[in-house]
Amino acid sequence: MRDIIANADALAASARTSEIAATVSEIVEAVSAQIEVTPSLIKGEGEIVLRLKPTVLDGSEIKLTAKSGELSIVVAPATQHAAQIVSTNIPQLERALAEHLPAFSNISVMLRKKEK
Repeated sequence: MRDIIANADALAASARTSEIAATVSEIVEAVSAQIEVTPSLIKGEGEIVLRLKPTVLDGSEIKLTAKSGELSIVVAPATQHAAQIVSTNIPQLERALAEHLPAFSNISVMLRKKEK
């Protein structure tokens, strides 16, 4: 019986890890795609706000601000679940974004409460 419970716990942990990896990947793709089609951000200056699909971080908002070759990303999570996913994966998000967006000398991801 303990083996069954241990296997169930391992499967649940694996599913959570897969969900987080998919979410991080979707955020990276959304941010990268938007920067590639926004002329001011390509030049390293400007600001844009993205609203994610409800299936990605429960429809959270992401604000991108590019200035002096640095990219600041502020995530306004729509739910506590989304906030938890982002807060525990900020270093992973920063690394993945840096790999996809080498034109920026620094990329920082921050979390803030969503305004009502």
